[in-house]
Parts: sequence; C-alpha cells; structure tokens
Amino acid sequence: MLVRIIFFLLIFLYIPSFGFSSEVIDAQVVRNQDGTGMCRISSGFPLPRGLVTEDMIREGKLKVVVAGKEVPANVTALRGRHHDGTLRSALIQFQYSMHKDQAIPAKIIIDGTSRSYPDPPYHRPTLETVMNNNVILPTDPNYISSTRIVFQYLLSAGEGTPEEEKQFTTLAADRFNALALNQNRGRSNYEDPKAMAGLWARTGDIKYFNEMLFHMTNYWAGYNFPNPDSNCKDAVVTNPDGVQWPNHANSGCWVSGREALGPRTQSYAIAYLLTGYRDFWGAVAAFAQRTLFQGAQIVDQQSSDLRLLYGHWDYPRFNYNRYAPLFSALMIDATIPVHTFWSGAKVNYVDHIRWALNSLITHQWDIAWVPFDNWDGNIPSHNLDGFTVTQEGVQAQCMALYFDMNAINRIDRSLTQSDQEPSSPANNHMWHRTSDGKLFRWSSDKSAWVDLGPFPYSGYMQIRRSSITGGNFSTGPLTGGLNADVSGTAKGDYRNKFVGLRSNGFNREIAIPVFQSIFPANFLIDYYLNIEADERIPELVYEITRIVLENIHELPPGHFRYQSGNSTWGYVTHGQPYAMSNPPASPGNHWELPEFARLIAFTLKTRGDVELNGMRLSEAYKTVINTANNSPSSNKGGLIWQWKHFGQYYGISQDAPWIMSRTTLADIGPAQARIPYQYDSIPGDIPDIARENDPRSNGEAPVIKRLRILK
Repeated sequence: MLVRIIFFLLIFLYIPSFGFSSEVIDAQVVRNQDGTGMCRISSGFPLPRGLVTEDMIREGKLKVVVAGKEVPANVTALRGRHHDGTLRSALIQFQYSMHKDQAIPAKIIIDGTSRSYPDPPYHRPTLETVMNNNVILPTDPNYISSTRIVFQYLLSAGEGTPEEEKQFTTLAADRFNALALNQNRGRSNYEDPKAMAGLWARTGDIKYFNEMLFHMTNYWAGYNFPNPDSNCKDAVVTNPDGVQWPNHANSGCWVSGREALGPRTQSYAIAYLLTGYRDFWGAVAAFAQRTLFQGAQIVDQQSSDLRLLYGHWDYPRFNYNRYAPLFSALMIDATIPVHTFWSGAKVNYVDHIRWALNSLITHQWDIAWVPFDNWDGNIPSHNLDGFTVTQEGVQAQCMALYFDMNAINRIDRSLTQSDQEPSSPANNHMWHRTSDGKLFRWSSDKSAWVDLGPFPYSGYMQIRRSSITGGNFSTGPLTGGLNADVSGTAKGDYRNKFVGLRSNGFNREIAIPVFQSIFPANFLIDYYLNIEADERIPELVYEITRIVLENIHELPPGHFRYQSGNSTWGYVTHGQPYAMSNPPASPGNHWELPEFARLIAFTLKTRGDVELNGMRLSEAYKTVINTANNSPSSNKGGLIWQWKHFGQYYGISQDAPWIMSRTTLADIGPAQARIPYQYDSIPGDIPDIARENDPRSNGEAPVIKRLRILK
C-alpha cells in the first residue's frame, strides 16, 4: 500500500503544471504622451514560447500589478504564434494616472489564478494610441531576449565576448545616440527599426523602443502606406481607418521601393506585436501578396521557378523582396487575402515559402566560361534561355557574351547597331556597332564613346555548365549558333552555387554588389531557425559564405585605407571590393564587413571551423566584427554612418553572438513548419481572443481556419 502511495505521489509531482507555475515578470509603465493625469496604457507585451496559451487569455490568467497593486486590465491575444502554438504577444490595456516621462515599476504575474477585477473595455489600438506611446513593457533584457520578439535568438548585452560587446553593444549605442540627434537616414534604409527593437531586447533601455516607433510612424508608414485619397484598393487592409499619414510620400499603392520592401516587413511585424496596431499587421499581409500575386503571379512550384528570381546587378535584394515577406507573415499569421492581389490564388504561405526555397536551389549559379575569338559580331536569335552553340557533337546553352570574365558589361544585352553615334546610351545600351564592323563602348566615366576598332573580336561565352553534352569544347571553329572559334578550354567560376538571383539564362547580369549576398543568406537562416530546419540550407549558406570570403582580404601597406581609423575603435585591417566579379577585384570597402557576421557564424556552427580563403571561420568572424573595419571616424574615405548602415549591421547580424555561443544548431530549428491561422478579416473592434467574461467579447469573432501543409 505504501509503495502505491509513493508511486501516485511521484506521478502527481511530475505531472506538468504548464500554465500554472508561478511566473513574475518585471515591467514598467511609462507615459510618453504630453500632460498629466489619467491616461490609457496600451501596448503589446512580448511572451516567450511555452508561457501563455490561448486558454490562459480566455481564463484571465495574466494579472497586472503597478506600484505593488493589481489594476483592472484588459488582456487579449494578438495574432501570431510561436511554433508550439503559444502566444507571441498579448495586448495589455488599462487606465492609470501619471505625468509625461514618468516610469512606474510594474509586474505581470502568472500564477494560475485569474485577475481579481472585471476587465475594463477593450479599445482597438489606433495611430493615436501608437503615437501616444503609453506602454507597459518588460525591463529585464534576459526576459525580453527570450521572447524572440525580433524573430531571432539574442544574447543580452554583456553576455558576448569582449569583441562582440564592442561591436554589438558599445558601438551600436554610440552610433544610435549620434544618429538620433542628426537623423542621417541614407538611401534604401532597411532594418533600422528592427535593429532598435533588438537593442531594446538586449538592453531593456526604452529609448531604443521609442525610436523604433518614431521611425515607423514618422518615416516609414508615410512612405509605405496609401493615403485615403490614393484610390488604392488595398487600403482596406493597409489603411482601414483612413489615416492621413504625416510626411506622406506615396501617391499610390506601391511602397518604398523594391530594395527595401522585404526587410521592412519584419519591422512591421515586430511593431504589430508591440502595439497591436492593425495597419502594421495589414501591411505585412499586403506586402507578402503584392509581388507573389500581382507581380509574379506565383501559384505553384512551376510558376515560382519561372518568375520568382530575376537577374541583373541589384537583383539579389530585389528578388529577396518577393519571398522575404512570407517569413514575416508566418511570424504574425498575416494571412488575410488582399483582394487587389488575390485573383483567386490561395494564400498558403507554407506552400509559398517552400516553393521559394526550392526555387533558390533550382537556380543556383552554374557557369562555365568558354573563350572565343574571330567572332564576326553577329548575335544569334535567342530567348530567355539564350541560344544553342555546337561544335561537332558537343552542344551547350550559351547565356551571354562578354569581352572578359569580369562580367560587368555584357555585350549582347547592350549592343545596338547604328551608323550615327548616339549622344549617350539609349535604354542602358552601353555598346553600339556600325555597319562597317566597328564597335564602340560607352566610357567608364560616362562621357564619350570609345572606338574599339573593327571586328573580329575575342571574348567569353557564358555557358550553362550543366547543359554541356557530348563531351567538351576544343580549340577550333564552332559549327553552330555563333560565328566564332573556341580559343581555349572552359574555365570555372568561383561564384557557382550562389543563390539569390538567376544567372543561368539570357539577359542575366551576374556581377553584383558583394553585400547583397546577405539577403538570400538571411532568408535561409531565418527559414532554418524559425520555419523548419531543412537539411539543404546549411550547404547553401556555406556556399554563400565561401563566395563572400573569397572577396575579403587584408589591406596591403600602401592601400589608401590601410591603417586608417583611431585608437577608440581600431585601425582598418581588411576590406572587400564592392562588386562581386570573376576573378575578385582588389579590396576596397571595409565598412561592409559586419553585415557578414551572421552567415559566417551560422556556417561555423553547422559545418565546423573550416578554412576558407586562408582564414578559419572563427578568425573570419573576429575580422568582420572588428570595429576597426567600420569605425565611424575613420578617414580616407571611411564609413559615412547612416541609419541605413545601422540597420544592416544590427538588424541582420544581431543574433550572431548567440549563434557563436552555441555548440551546434542541430537542435534549434523546427522539424516541420507550423500551420498558420487563416483569418478572414483584419483585427477589429472585437478582439480575436479575450477573457470570456469580458462583455465586449460576446460578439462574433473573426473566423479562423487552418491551412494544409504540403511536404
């Protein structure tokens, strides 16, 4: 009998008490609104995975204590779930009397008991709510970091190595303080609000939180959202209240620019979770569907392979904007069909994000350079796959013609024929040919045409390597496709296996800015750590890392930036060329290096401390986070610090110290993607999930449907 009693006691002791263990979260209530007296506190409160379930919201299990006393509060669930289905954030609202800039200590208590008071009425957050910015927020950086509010795993400030702390905490704070004073924005700024949210999470300092909301409402929203008079059909989702945005710069539906749309959706998703403002949620839903359905009309794997990725100079980041918003939408379940882009397609983000990953793999670079001479200057007719060249029994697809492998100015993309010299290049055509066989190239200083003399000419055919059949090309005349002779053996390209844009087709430019490699790499790492740990991803990120490190070199003595800098941040040691060409050009820019910290860290923890380009990955990581290479006061053409750079360094790579702190990443990513909720309406005056005895929650809540998953 005694044995049975002990047995049942042990069972009782080990029964999971999920949702009923005592949890006390330190917080503070801050009034940012002008004035004194009673004000409405309203903000999202981030929650870690596994802490709060939907039923706990219905049962009123979160209690709000301010200055030692419980206050009547309305607590509802915001959209977006962790992978286990628990809440990412809860909206907390209550009335409190205080003055501007006052901060009062508070606590959120979860102990298995319900709130002591009836909930006050729910008030849907509006733009006024966001701009008043009266909030209750956690203060412990260890807690905030654990919520993954920026969709990344973070180390709190002070927990990294001395080198990491100098780059990711000390320099970040220094640059934030300087930029908050002068607001030097720069062009194509990307992740700066996300970077600010990350610094708030890592430090608990509310100044970063406040600046994030300031940027979202005073800069971004007016540029990204339509005004009521824009006749934009998607305004029912992106501007349902008819807000006349301050500093408005958008006359229609289109947003910012292709280069910034993808990264910005993560900031909008974060801002929604911290404010509950539905326009931020609607923006993510609309942006995720804009390029998928309106622009690319992607409805299956085949159409994704055909239309998701394009080529040319700036396209790694432009293409990123076609698929990156899917990640943000999955984080907050921003799944409502936006009818402007809907066209009968099914908004199944799990399918779409998998199609995107498969398309990236399908279009890995696959290039061979076959030298030619004695070309007569005639370009065969071609389609998007180029044209076929043959030599006896050997056959291959020729994708482009170049004078050299540097691949900056492709001949066939920009060659026009005219006996009259144009005053300047028309339609970006950088070459023109006369009927008597002379070729002219627009000069690099963009001032005049340069006579290259008469044909014939020599150069390189860009061949799709996997298309070569029947053996190998040999020295001698081609027998079909191009009137030229093969003049040597085919050469490889160190950029092969790169993903992010399509190089394997006609009209594809393949020399790109090196820094743009961060965009496909960032998506792949986000996918692996948050969506599902697809076993193909570490190899893809490894190849991007290998290619990037081929471009990073120690600056030699005599280089005009060699040893520039100062004693505070150090003296420049390494640099990289701006353009990713073949072969790599000599190093120049040093200030871009911190952008690569995340992909190097990820590769190190998934492939080991391998050596690439003469450096082990651990050494490469220390090199790119060395503040000497992005000193804000370095001379001789050093970094001009802007919010753009602040966002690219800290919005992308802020989780690199956490990755480096891990032994492995094998146990981090989910085994399978979470099925998102499918909503049929935007957040409204009735919250989706509220305390059951809240009289305002008795109306009809939005319909929530489950989406299927395809493996």
